[in-house]
Amino acid sequence: MLVRRAAFLAAPLGAVAALPPAHAQSPRPDQLAFREIFKELVETNTTLSAGSCTLAAERMAARLKAAGYAAADVEVLATADKPKEGSVTAVLKGSDPKAGAILLLGHTMWSRRAGRTGRGTRSR
Repeated sequence: MLVRRAAFLAAPLGAVAALPPAHAQSPRPDQLAFREIFKELVETNTTLSAGSCTLAAERMAARLKAAGYAAADVEVLATADKPKEGSVTAVLKGSDPKAGAILLLGHTMWSRRAGRTGRGTRSR
């Protein structure tokens, strides 16, 4: 009985192994651009102890401006008491002046605590 089960399982696996290898498609230009931006952001040290979220915000603001956002529509915000905890805001104007505005909010943070507990909090 065990031999029959092994043969039953081996047949489909052998058929899959006989298939020609799937060729991965080359990434599209938009995927390459996303990867470049994501890499830059991930490689920017934003740790509370030694890094700067403001630096990451400045880098993303530069990317938005390079992509065509007006300088007046991109703003890096940071307070004097916490100069390294800045953020970036940007306004993407719609094409229909009658349509209501929408707010998109993104937040990225990773810490050892969040990785262990699933919570994105940090102690001060």
